[in-house]
Amino acid sequence: MIKSLRSTLILTLLFTGPGAFSQVFWSENFNNGCTTNCNVSGYSGANGAWSVSNTGPNGNIPNAFFVSCAENGEPVGSCGAGCGNDATLHVGSVPCGLCLFCPNGDCGASYNAGPTFGGEDPQTNIRAETPSISTLGKSSIDLTFKYMERGQGISDDATVEYSINNGSSWLLLTNPSKTATTCGGSQGLWTSFTYTLPPDCDNISSLKLGFRWVNNSDGVGSDPSFAVDEIELSSAAAAPPVAGFGTAVTAFCDSTCISFTDSSANAPTSWTWILPGATPPVFTGQNPSSICYNVPGIYDVTLIAGNAAGTDTLVMPGYITVNPCFIPQAAFSSSDTTFCEKNCVDFTDLSTNNPATWQWYFPGASPETSTNQNPQGICYNTYGSYTVKLVVTNATGTDSVEFTGFITVNQLPASPVASLSGTDVLTSTPSASYQWYYNSALIPGAVNQVHIAQATGSYYVSITDSNGCQAVSNNVYVGFTGTGMGPFDSTPLIYPNPARDAVHFEMLTSRGCQVVVDIYDVSGRIVISGDLIMVPGKVQYSLNISKLDRGTYFIKLNYCGSQLIKKLLKE
Repeated sequence: MIKSLRSTLILTLLFTGPGAFSQVFWSENFNNGCTTNCNVSGYSGANGAWSVSNTGPNGNIPNAFFVSCAENGEPVGSCGAGCGNDATLHVGSVPCGLCLFCPNGDCGASYNAGPTFGGEDPQTNIRAETPSISTLGKSSIDLTFKYMERGQGISDDATVEYSINNGSSWLLLTNPSKTATTCGGSQGLWTSFTYTLPPDCDNISSLKLGFRWVNNSDGVGSDPSFAVDEIELSSAAAAPPVAGFGTAVTAFCDSTCISFTDSSANAPTSWTWILPGATPPVFTGQNPSSICYNVPGIYDVTLIAGNAAGTDTLVMPGYITVNPCFIPQAAFSSSDTTFCEKNCVDFTDLSTNNPATWQWYFPGASPETSTNQNPQGICYNTYGSYTVKLVVTNATGTDSVEFTGFITVNQLPASPVASLSGTDVLTSTPSASYQWYYNSALIPGAVNQVHIAQATGSYYVSITDSNGCQAVSNNVYVGFTGTGMGPFDSTPLIYPNPARDAVHFEMLTSRGCQVVVDIYDVSGRIVISGDLIMVPGKVQYSLNISKLDRGTYFIKLNYCGSQLIKKLLKE
């Protein structure tokens, strides 16, 4: 059993009574000394510069976010007031040539709700955005501020949004409630607000908060618009980390490299790994990889995890066991050892003692060599007997195995010759076994050297020799007369297909008839047309297609009121 050793150093831990209290780590009070008309896009506080983004359609005189004491930051529970040297972030109207109220702009949290008049449209869709905020080492973060808001339902409204990627995309955080209307003269009541940020805001370096204001220009709305001040982010006082780690394997052969995974609790921000016997012996990242042990032995692993509150050290004595690595022993098998020409085979490595590299030799095959552990698709195109060799290597040494005549490739038989005797007797040249086909379809039970044709059409035979290798014969056309197939005594034969220069037609008929042949492209356009007068007997006809582009076409035969359509591939 491995016994861990642990020590913890606490640097700072703040308590009030029995529990840790929250600590403010970011704040904004907007004290810029401006009395009016200072746009937030020009404001830069102790945390950096604020910015404004358009979030939708805006009129030609949209309301704006200002940082000034035109709306003073009064205590929570107090009504809004004019400048008292405590600037706030608020939404106010901009200078307006046709406005009777606040024609010069920024009269505090008082906005222009319209209606549009004289071409001046106050529709607004904007968001005031904080600088980038780091929450590294922080969790369970609370957002607090004081605010006032009225507007008109969701038509004239303020929401709070957040971004975890420095403003590339934004998510809704919350829609604060409208504040009380107990103050007269369209003044707002300063109200406190607290909200816990979602977990995806914890421990990141790229948080932004945004205050979004929208209003239409229908002329319906109530001041105050929106004002906010004393924004703070706080989290519970940090606790020191509790070091922990793991690895996929703790016992292995020498000359092996492994990785460790940090599992420390309480959000450490620094890691020091002490790895005696390894290369490297010290690592300062979170998750060490490519840690190599080249000498057999038993080794400790130590992790020191730290954050702003302290450090924790975990020592795991004898955590890693490194055993000697032996010379590999080469061995292999294949998916087949005897087969016909123009076939492929797969090989499987069966070597022991952990080889690291493989070198295969396949003389006479394609490819002739491979460095894969398990080569696939090794093809033998010529009959004969072939040797296979495998060489395997690891850090300890090399071993090889070679089998002469391991692969036997049998020769394909010569193509049989199918012939027709009389009107229906088909005969193949001799072979070990036979299978006859009619119009490319297998004929069940037709497995003899001689086959009696039963219908008009094209026949061929496939033979298999004593080694199991196959070959296919020529096509033999069998035609019967007097079968009552309309003008034809057999289905018209169209060949070759695919075709390159010409396509041929063979038809057997017992009476005369006119035949029209049309070739269509895939759009339905006739590209070649021809006709002939059939007379009783066997009719042969050809069409030159050499000028057609490569592709798919359709052949249509119209004969004595009947029609036949076939697909044609032009090479």
